[in-house]
Amino acid sequence: MTPTDLVRRLARDVAASWDMPHVADLVEIDQEGDVVRIAIPCGETVRRSSMTIDGMLASDLADGGGRAMDLRVRLSEMVRLQARTAALPRDDASSPPAWSLTLPRLFRDLLLASGMPPAVLVDRIGDYSGWEPADIGMVTGVSAVSIESGRILGTVTLSGGTSAVSVKSTDDEDGACTVVIADMQMPETTLPGMEGWDLDAIVSHPGIPTGGRHVVRHVAQRSWFGRPDLHLTLEPDHVWADEAPSDADVSWRRIREGRRLRLA
Repeated sequence: MTPTDLVRRLARDVAASWDMPHVADLVEIDQEGDVVRIAIPCGETVRRSSMTIDGMLASDLADGGGRAMDLRVRLSEMVRLQARTAALPRDDASSPPAWSLTLPRLFRDLLLASGMPPAVLVDRIGDYSGWEPADIGMVTGVSAVSIESGRILGTVTLSGGTSAVSVKSTDDEDGACTVVIADMQMPETTLPGMEGWDLDAIVSHPGIPTGGRHVVRHVAQRSWFGRPDLHLTLEPDHVWADEAPSDADVSWRRIREGRRLRLA
Protein backbone atom coordinates (compact mmCIF):
# COMPACT_ATOMS: atom_id res chain seq x y z
CA MET A 1 0.00 0.00 0.00
CA THR A 2 1.14 3.54 -0.70
CA PRO A 3 1.50 6.09 2.15
CA THR A 4 -1.66 7.78 0.88
CA ASP A 5 -3.55 4.47 1.12
CA LEU A 6 -2.18 3.90 4.62
CA VAL A 7 -3.30 7.34 5.81
CA ARG A 8 -6.76 6.67 4.40
CA ARG A 9 -6.84 3.29 6.15
CA LEU A 10 -5.78 4.92 9.41
CA ALA A 11 -8.58 7.50 9.12
CA ARG A 12 -11.12 4.74 8.56
CA ASP A 13 -9.76 2.73 11.48
CA VAL A 14 -10.00 5.66 13.92
CA ALA A 15 -13.49 6.64 12.77
CA ALA A 16 -14.74 3.05 12.89
CA SER A 17 -13.26 2.49 16.36
CA TRP A 18 -15.59 5.20 17.66
CA ASP A 19 -18.62 3.93 15.69
CA MET A 20 -18.57 6.85 13.27
CA PRO A 21 -17.13 5.32 10.07
CA HIS A 22 -18.67 7.95 7.78
CA VAL A 23 -16.48 10.68 9.32
CA ALA A 24 -13.38 9.23 7.63
CA ASP A 25 -14.65 10.53 4.30
CA LEU A 26 -14.16 14.09 5.52
CA VAL A 27 -10.38 13.75 5.45
CA GLU A 28 -8.67 15.04 2.30
CA ILE A 29 -5.46 13.26 1.33
CA ASP A 30 -3.29 13.80 -1.72
CA GLN A 31 0.28 13.23 -2.75
CA GLU A 32 2.52 15.80 -4.42
CA GLY A 33 5.92 14.44 -5.29
CA ASP A 34 7.52 13.10 -2.13
CA VAL A 35 4.97 14.72 0.19
CA VAL A 36 1.61 13.44 1.45
CA ARG A 37 -0.69 16.36 2.28
CA ILE A 38 -3.53 15.88 4.75
CA ALA A 39 -6.46 18.18 5.58
CA ILE A 40 -8.53 17.23 8.63
CA PRO A 41 -11.68 19.30 9.31
CA CYS A 42 -12.21 20.07 13.00
CA GLY A 43 -15.35 22.15 13.29
CA GLU A 44 -14.85 25.00 10.85
CA THR A 45 -11.08 24.80 11.28
CA VAL A 46 -9.16 22.64 8.84
CA ARG A 47 -5.94 21.31 10.32
CA ARG A 48 -3.43 20.80 7.55
CA SER A 49 -0.22 18.82 7.79
CA SER A 50 2.20 17.06 5.50
CA MET A 51 4.53 14.09 5.73
CA THR A 52 7.66 13.59 3.66
CA ILE A 53 7.84 10.12 2.16
CA ASP A 54 10.94 8.28 3.30
CA GLY A 55 11.97 4.65 3.68
CA MET A 56 10.31 4.34 7.09
CA LEU A 57 7.01 6.14 6.50
CA ALA A 58 5.03 3.17 5.19
CA SER A 59 6.09 0.86 8.02
CA ASP A 60 5.56 3.64 10.56
CA LEU A 61 1.98 4.15 9.41
CA ALA A 62 1.29 0.43 9.11
CA ASP A 63 2.80 -0.57 12.47
CA GLY A 64 1.59 2.30 14.65
CA GLY A 65 4.81 4.27 14.91
CA GLY A 66 5.18 7.86 16.04
CA ARG A 67 3.75 9.49 12.94
CA ALA A 68 0.79 7.12 12.99
CA MET A 69 0.07 7.93 16.64
CA ASP A 70 0.27 11.65 15.94
CA LEU A 71 -2.26 11.23 13.12
CA ARG A 72 -4.57 9.19 15.35
CA VAL A 73 -4.66 12.09 17.81
CA ARG A 74 -5.62 14.54 15.08
CA LEU A 75 -8.18 12.19 13.56
CA SER A 76 -9.82 11.46 16.90
CA GLU A 77 -10.25 15.21 17.42
CA MET A 78 -12.16 15.35 14.14
CA VAL A 79 -14.38 12.45 15.19
CA ARG A 80 -14.97 13.95 18.64
CA LEU A 81 -16.06 17.30 17.24
CA GLN A 82 -18.41 15.63 14.77
CA ALA A 83 -19.98 13.62 17.60
CA ARG A 84 -20.15 16.75 19.76
CA THR A 85 -22.05 18.65 17.07
CA ALA A 86 -24.52 15.80 16.68
CA ALA A 87 -25.10 15.66 20.46
CA LEU A 88 -25.81 19.35 21.00
CA PRO A 89 -29.42 20.54 21.00
CA ARG A 90 -30.57 22.11 17.76
CA ASP A 91 -31.09 25.50 19.37
CA ASP A 92 -27.39 25.57 20.32
CA ALA A 93 -26.26 25.34 16.71
CA SER A 94 -25.27 29.02 16.55
CA SER A 95 -23.92 29.34 20.09
CA PRO A 96 -22.32 26.29 21.73
CA PRO A 97 -23.10 25.99 25.45
CA ALA A 98 -20.26 26.50 27.90
CA TRP A 99 -20.47 22.91 29.13
CA SER A 100 -19.45 21.71 25.66
CA LEU A 101 -16.22 23.75 25.68
CA THR A 102 -12.85 23.11 27.28
CA LEU A 103 -10.19 25.52 28.48
CA PRO A 104 -6.91 25.14 30.37
CA ARG A 105 -7.31 24.82 34.14
CA LEU A 106 -4.97 27.75 34.83
CA PHE A 107 -6.89 29.94 32.37
CA ARG A 108 -10.17 28.94 34.09
CA ASP A 109 -8.79 29.70 37.55
CA LEU A 110 -7.56 33.14 36.50
CA LEU A 111 -10.96 33.96 34.98
CA LEU A 112 -12.66 32.96 38.23
CA ALA A 113 -10.22 35.05 40.26
CA SER A 114 -11.06 38.08 38.12
CA GLY A 115 -14.79 37.56 38.67
CA MET A 116 -15.43 36.27 35.16
CA PRO A 117 -16.59 32.62 35.22
CA PRO A 118 -16.02 30.91 31.86
CA ALA A 119 -19.75 30.43 31.32
CA VAL A 120 -20.30 34.19 31.70
CA LEU A 121 -17.47 34.87 29.28
CA VAL A 122 -19.10 32.56 26.73
CA ASP A 123 -22.44 34.32 27.18
CA ARG A 124 -20.79 37.68 26.50
CA ILE A 125 -19.50 36.55 23.14
CA GLY A 126 -22.97 37.30 21.82
CA ASP A 127 -24.71 36.15 18.68
CA TYR A 128 -22.60 34.91 15.81
CA SER A 129 -22.94 32.56 12.89
CA GLY A 130 -21.33 29.14 12.98
CA TRP A 131 -18.96 27.67 15.51
CA GLU A 132 -15.90 29.89 15.15
CA PRO A 133 -14.31 32.34 15.41
CA ALA A 134 -16.12 34.78 17.68
CA ASP A 135 -14.19 37.74 19.05
CA ILE A 136 -15.65 39.80 21.89
CA GLY A 137 -12.80 42.29 21.94
CA MET A 138 -11.57 43.57 25.30
CA VAL A 139 -13.00 42.93 28.73
CA THR A 140 -11.16 43.55 31.98
CA GLY A 141 -7.91 41.59 31.88
CA VAL A 142 -9.10 39.34 29.04
CA SER A 143 -8.63 39.83 25.29
CA ALA A 144 -8.90 38.11 21.91
CA VAL A 145 -11.46 35.61 23.15
CA SER A 146 -12.84 33.15 20.61
CA ILE A 147 -14.31 29.67 20.40
CA GLU A 148 -12.56 27.26 18.08
CA SER A 149 -12.77 23.49 17.79
CA GLY A 150 -14.62 23.18 21.07
CA ARG A 151 -12.09 25.29 23.00
CA ILE A 152 -12.13 28.72 24.57
CA LEU A 153 -9.11 30.66 23.35
CA GLY A 154 -7.85 34.00 24.55
CA THR A 155 -5.37 35.87 26.71
CA VAL A 156 -5.51 36.85 30.37
CA THR A 157 -3.18 39.74 31.24
CA LEU A 158 -2.10 39.78 34.88
CA SER A 159 -1.58 43.01 36.81
CA GLY A 160 1.08 43.61 39.44
CA GLY A 161 4.42 41.87 39.71
CA THR A 162 7.80 43.05 38.51
CA SER A 163 7.28 41.87 34.90
CA ALA A 164 4.29 41.87 32.58
CA VAL A 165 2.79 38.37 32.52
CA SER A 166 0.09 37.03 30.21
CA VAL A 167 -1.53 33.60 30.09
CA LYS A 168 -2.69 32.35 26.70
CA SER A 169 -5.14 29.59 25.85
CA THR A 170 -3.76 28.68 22.43
CA ASP A 171 -5.02 26.82 19.39
CA ASP A 172 -2.13 24.44 18.90
CA GLU A 173 -2.57 20.71 18.46
CA ASP A 174 -2.47 20.23 22.25
CA GLY A 175 -4.81 23.11 23.06
CA ALA A 176 -2.08 24.07 25.52
CA CYS A 177 -1.75 26.98 27.91
CA THR A 178 1.29 29.26 27.60
CA VAL A 179 2.58 31.72 30.17
CA VAL A 180 4.53 34.63 28.64
CA ILE A 181 6.85 36.75 30.78
CA ALA A 182 7.82 40.00 29.09
CA ASP A 183 11.33 41.44 29.20
CA MET A 184 12.79 38.23 30.59
CA GLN A 185 16.11 37.01 29.26
CA MET A 186 17.48 33.63 30.38
CA PRO A 187 20.63 31.83 29.27
CA GLU A 188 19.73 29.26 26.61
CA THR A 189 21.58 26.55 28.54
CA THR A 190 19.26 26.92 31.53
CA LEU A 191 15.97 26.57 29.62
CA PRO A 192 15.83 22.75 29.26
CA GLY A 193 16.45 22.36 32.99
CA MET A 194 13.15 24.11 33.77
CA GLU A 195 11.06 21.56 31.89
CA GLY A 196 9.11 19.37 34.28
CA TRP A 197 9.07 21.99 37.02
CA ASP A 198 5.90 23.38 38.58
CA LEU A 199 5.01 26.80 37.20
CA ASP A 200 5.18 28.53 40.58
CA ALA A 201 8.73 27.26 41.05
CA ILE A 202 9.72 29.38 38.03
CA VAL A 203 7.28 32.30 38.15
CA SER A 204 6.58 34.29 41.29
CA HIS A 205 3.63 36.54 40.57
CA PRO A 206 0.76 37.65 42.84
CA GLY A 207 -1.74 36.75 40.12
CA ILE A 208 -0.66 33.10 39.89
CA PRO A 209 -1.73 31.02 42.91
CA THR A 210 0.91 28.79 44.46
CA GLY A 211 0.42 25.06 44.77
CA GLY A 212 -1.53 24.81 41.53
CA ARG A 213 0.57 21.93 40.20
CA HIS A 214 0.77 23.41 36.71
CA VAL A 215 3.65 21.52 35.09
CA VAL A 216 5.91 23.23 32.55
CA ARG A 217 6.40 21.09 29.44
CA HIS A 218 8.57 23.40 27.31
CA VAL A 219 10.52 26.63 27.78
CA ALA A 220 11.53 28.92 24.92
CA GLN A 221 13.16 32.32 24.61
CA ARG A 222 11.56 34.50 21.95
CA SER A 223 11.87 38.06 20.76
CA TRP A 224 9.00 40.50 20.19
CA PHE A 225 10.06 43.66 18.35
CA GLY A 226 13.46 43.36 19.99
CA ARG A 227 12.07 42.62 23.44
CA PRO A 228 13.07 39.27 25.00
CA ASP A 229 10.11 37.22 26.23
CA LEU A 230 10.12 33.90 28.06
CA HIS A 231 7.44 31.42 26.93
CA LEU A 232 6.46 28.60 29.29
CA THR A 233 4.17 26.02 27.69
CA LEU A 234 2.30 23.91 30.25
CA GLU A 235 1.30 20.28 30.12
CA PRO A 236 -2.29 19.99 28.81
CA ASP A 237 -4.63 20.24 31.79
CA HIS A 238 -8.17 20.97 30.69
CA VAL A 239 -11.49 21.50 32.42
CA TRP A 240 -15.00 22.06 31.11
CA ALA A 241 -16.24 25.63 31.08
CA ASP A 242 -19.44 24.72 32.92
CA GLU A 243 -21.32 21.80 34.42
CA ALA A 244 -23.32 19.82 31.87
CA PRO A 245 -27.07 19.42 32.46
CA SER A 246 -28.01 16.05 33.91
CA ASP A 247 -29.78 15.06 30.70
CA ALA A 248 -26.98 16.16 28.33
CA ASP A 249 -25.29 13.62 26.07
CA VAL A 250 -21.60 13.91 26.90
CA SER A 251 -20.52 10.51 25.58
CA TRP A 252 -18.50 12.29 22.85
CA ARG A 253 -16.06 13.56 25.48
CA ARG A 254 -14.40 10.16 25.68
CA ILE A 255 -13.39 10.26 22.00
CA ARG A 256 -9.70 11.04 22.21
CA GLU A 257 -6.55 9.09 21.57
CA GLY A 258 -2.97 9.50 22.66
CA ARG A 259 -1.36 11.77 25.19
CA ARG A 260 -2.76 15.04 23.98
CA LEU A 261 -6.04 16.65 25.00
CA ARG A 262 -6.64 14.31 27.89
CA LEU A 263 -10.18 14.09 29.16
CA ALA A 264 -11.09 17.19 31.15
